[in-house]
Amino acid sequence: MLSLRKAAAAAALTLGTLAYSSPALAGDFIDTRVTFLFSDDNIFAGPADFSPQPDFTQRPGVNTFFDNYNTRDSGQETKTDLAVYKRMTGWNPRLETEAAFLIRFDLYADAVTGQGSQTFADDGTYIQVNWLKGEIKEGGSAPGRPPRLYFLGFPFNADRMRLGYSYGITWGGREIFPKNSSPVPGMKFGYDGSTWYVYGGAKTHRQLNDNTNNIETEYAFLGGAGVDVNPMVRIEGAAGYFQKGALPPIGPSDPLAGQRINASGFTGQVTLHQGLPIIGSVDIRLYRNDPDFPFNAFAKENYGPGLSWLLSSEVSVLTQNLRDPDTFGQTVIQPAMAGDINAKVKTGYTIAYGDVVYRSLSFILFNVPAFTPYYAFPKGAQVAPQTFLDLGVSHYFPNGHQTPGFVFGYEKPATYTGDTTGAGLPGSNTVVVRQQGNFTILPPGQTAFDILSARVYDRVELSDMLTGIGQITYTLDKNATQLERGPGGIPVRVFKGNNVTNQLAIAAIFQARW
Repeated sequence: MLSLRKAAAAAALTLGTLAYSSPALAGDFIDTRVTFLFSDDNIFAGPADFSPQPDFTQRPGVNTFFDNYNTRDSGQETKTDLAVYKRMTGWNPRLETEAAFLIRFDLYADAVTGQGSQTFADDGTYIQVNWLKGEIKEGGSAPGRPPRLYFLGFPFNADRMRLGYSYGITWGGREIFPKNSSPVPGMKFGYDGSTWYVYGGAKTHRQLNDNTNNIETEYAFLGGAGVDVNPMVRIEGAAGYFQKGALPPIGPSDPLAGQRINASGFTGQVTLHQGLPIIGSVDIRLYRNDPDFPFNAFAKENYGPGLSWLLSSEVSVLTQNLRDPDTFGQTVIQPAMAGDINAKVKTGYTIAYGDVVYRSLSFILFNVPAFTPYYAFPKGAQVAPQTFLDLGVSHYFPNGHQTPGFVFGYEKPATYTGDTTGAGLPGSNTVVVRQQGNFTILPPGQTAFDILSARVYDRVELSDMLTGIGQITYTLDKNATQLERGPGGIPVRVFKGNNVTNQLAIAAIFQARW
């Protein structure tokens, strides 16, 4: 009995000593979204137009061009992000260490077959070392970290370290390396002050050189800074340089075979705000279970008296060297541009917002790279950028816990007009480029039509975790075409009928988040 008491006392003393000498914050947490929906992406169309009858399967066509501009997700996902996080003070009280193991698990059904599938991948696991310039303020009315120097390492996937601020026009992710679909690791170091920050970083990617058949390492370098000029104004900028590999050979005597492709660019943003915080896209923030830096992937809207607003605008200018299609054996620099203006106004329970977005065709296809891979646009081609505008308003009724709203969008789609022989249609045609890999070839001599879209919806909070959403979306898009056999069996493009031009999508969604 005496020996048992001694052992218990020794264990208690050991645990107490460890707790005193190694203060730490640790925790596992999950951000989960479970979505159940009944929808039809176009009640006017049927299976012959690739629109099956209404069902419980996810449909990309339920969303339109202005949806989820600031996130990579469509909003229909059933997925979970599991973060295993820990923070601990080092032997020096100024030294702070933290790490998070972050994985994402998606469940989904194929939009065509309806067959279920799943993906399981790293979503930004990181390790970080901080050198604090003051004391951590834990608890109280103003918790938070003091200014700090830091090193941040992503051992698997550094896709959360991107350039740009609105996710829809960010660049420098893993897809910037041609044909790559694998995670790209990287590192970041910098300084976070009370009113300004600065950082630098790098990524590495292994890629096959088609000329030597060897695996080579490509490097990317990124950096940026920002400053709060005053409580109302923030100015930010970032730049990057990316090695994209070697030009693949196009023949036995290709003088450009093996020449390096390099991409570079700059992004700048100015934000004016009063009463509304500046919160970046959830997909470029680090997951932390930390009261000093709270993270909420699905933060609910906070309402209060008075007027608050936010206005921001960013511009990105990129370049890369590609084959010159007009002069054999030479390369040419092809520029790319993107930008937006975002506005949000809140007064009481009413919110109004709007976005204006510009993406040049070369920006949309920057990662391919270009319309014809590795070739710049020929001088005779006519290219037009994508521009769109969306305006929305919603009002929250606290007694009914519901938020009805309305959104209107107008888009001029990006187009390429030139030789489309490589697409199986001889001659010059106009191609509508909705996004990378999503093309619509128009009939000869036809130009693209503008696209209009409008949505009414009602969002009802059934609890703090479960929300019901009903929405009706009408889209007028006359650019849909199909391939038919013409005289002599020659394939020709023709416009689809009004049942496809006029799209009426309906959706009833139940979504749980916690």
